[in-house]
Amino acid sequence: MRDRIGIVVPSHLKYLHFIGSVIEEIAQQVGFSGSEIDHIKQAVDEACTNVIKHAYEGRNDRHFCINCFIDEHGLEIVIRDRGKFFSPPKRKYPYMSDDLNSRPYGGLGIYLMKAFMDRVEFKRTAGGYNEVHMVKYLKRWKES
Repeated sequence: MRDRIGIVVPSHLKYLHFIGSVIEEIAQQVGFSGSEIDHIKQAVDEACTNVIKHAYEGRNDRHFCINCFIDEHGLEIVIRDRGKFFSPPKRKYPYMSDDLNSRPYGGLGIYLMKAFMDRVEFKRTAGGYNEVHMVKYLKRWKES
């Protein structure tokens, strides 16, 4: 059995702190450590910022959904929007060794999401929604 907690958020950067607070509370209830909670919050912040800035191109008159699914294994977070479709870059890591001024723009947020979460997937649904699925397992399930 999985519990679901969902919120609908206006597409405005000023709500990122609120989202972080909600995610922190949920992650604490699931049983994650302080550093794991910080990583989960950072991954969600990156994903939500991408929705606001890129999928909705900064438009503040839209909204998106965040659903958190909780079970004994950990936490799955699904962020869903109806904005511009996004296809993540094929490269695995951003060009961190390149000179800052010559590096291609973007990709660092996705890199952080993948580094902080156990699984990250980008989907386009048949209904025209974009979804980012991020999973973080509790340590006891990762070690078994």
